[in-house]
Amino acid sequence: MKLVGYIIAAALALTRICNALTEYYIDPDYTGTESGTASQPWQDLDGQWTTINTSLASDDVTVYFSARDAGSDVHQATTTNIQIERTDAGANRLTLDGMAKYNSNDSTPSWSSYSGTSRFQVTATNPVTTQNSATEDRRDYVTVRGIRAIAVDGQCFYLKSVRNCILEHCYGTSNVGATTGPGVLITYEPNTVANANATKCQNVTVRNCTIESNYGEGLYVNGPKETSDTHGIGPSNIQILNNVFIDVGARGGEGDSIDIKNYVFDCVVRGNSITGGEIGVTSHSSATIERNLIITNDGSGAKSGIRVNNGGASEYATVDSSSLTGAIVRNNIIIDPSGVGVQITSNGDDAPVMDYHQRDALVENNTIYGGTKCIVVSSETTGNTINNNIGVESDNQCFDADAGTVSTHDYNLFWRTVGGNIVLFAGSNYTAATLTGLEANSQTTDPAFVDAGTPYQAHKFKLQAGSDAIANGLDLSGSFTTDYSGAIRDATWEIGAWAYLAELRARRLTAGTLTIGP
Repeated sequence: MKLVGYIIAAALALTRICNALTEYYIDPDYTGTESGTASQPWQDLDGQWTTINTSLASDDVTVYFSARDAGSDVHQATTTNIQIERTDAGANRLTLDGMAKYNSNDSTPSWSSYSGTSRFQVTATNPVTTQNSATEDRRDYVTVRGIRAIAVDGQCFYLKSVRNCILEHCYGTSNVGATTGPGVLITYEPNTVANANATKCQNVTVRNCTIESNYGEGLYVNGPKETSDTHGIGPSNIQILNNVFIDVGARGGEGDSIDIKNYVFDCVVRGNSITGGEIGVTSHSSATIERNLIITNDGSGAKSGIRVNNGGASEYATVDSSSLTGAIVRNNIIIDPSGVGVQITSNGDDAPVMDYHQRDALVENNTIYGGTKCIVVSSETTGNTINNNIGVESDNQCFDADAGTVSTHDYNLFWRTVGGNIVLFAGSNYTAATLTGLEANSQTTDPAFVDAGTPYQAHKFKLQAGSDAIANGLDLSGSFTTDYSGAIRDATWEIGAWAYLAELRARRLTAGTLTIGP
């Protein structure tokens, strides 16, 4: 029996060895002999891709870039961009890590684990690029982690024809004078149907990144544009999670923080924090946009908090319109946009060949404070649902919907301190006194936020006891169960992004109190 045990142990050990991770190291300040090992790191990736691709054929590979300078805890800087030239087509993952380790000695390299805030910093044109703008070669199973990208010009992160890729814990900005963006570009070029199917982006996640003061959009997901494109060739499973966007477009160009183009499937935009810029989230596809915080402090930033439309270009006319059905906008907090909070619209005149318009969008449990109007649903969209939203203190009507655009709308709270018309629906105005004739279960009182003053923060838009938004919402647990924070909602639902009873219970549990009930 002992012999059998030894054999099994040896087999397991051999398996671990065979599956061991291959590691390479990079420090641009090292000037000795380069082999990519910890003791002889490369200065950059130029000329090293044959070695890396050979290793990827049989193993996962991690390339560690020194996160900090050897002499002091500051970003390890370089002006040589990171060109990702993976050609191996297998599923072994390549990770480019600029945050986990650092070299403490430039003469005699010695690497240590690192948990500080410094990062490997690249200042260049296109600091991080898949380097396939001409060839369109696929770049699969790549993780870019903890890289600080300062674009002299071009995109901070250029990701073309990528599949099963992750961009995480990265930072991107543009220098003054940059003329090309966006901050993060996820793209492919569908020049022919066959080529597009081979190179479209799939299973791409961008999470826990910060894009600040860049040129153009913060993050741009490109879809097909050619009229020869047919159903099934758009990007799919794009996850945009827990990122921070600050003053996007400050260097010029369009300032949409997140811009999702036509014909993108299974796209989720969740948990992002957006301050400034123009439009917080623009989607020309049926994305799920939830639990985002969108704030404009100075009144000159976001034109709209969230805008869902069809893109409006006639070149899309022959593309199947199924990507425009069933957008979800829920549990978002939108504060003081200089335009509309949530807008569902279509540019119908530019799509004449077919019914290429948004339809069946769900706008539910959002909290919108300020703006010209809180929620607008424009003509040529159909079948939309507007439930459980708080929309207050807008310059004009809180809710404006053209005739024939909304199929279900109720259990909302609309209110303006100045009174007057709070809803414009199918050409008719409604005040607080008359709204129940349109929405029998909606509220028209002050929602009693904890504090709607500046500086704006998400938690200040929780509800105080006595708010008419508490326990007066429609139970939507058949579709989702959480609030803005991810807390589970109770059986009695609140109007707006924050649950109330779940919040109180969470506080009591944190404090160690066993009190049952609200």
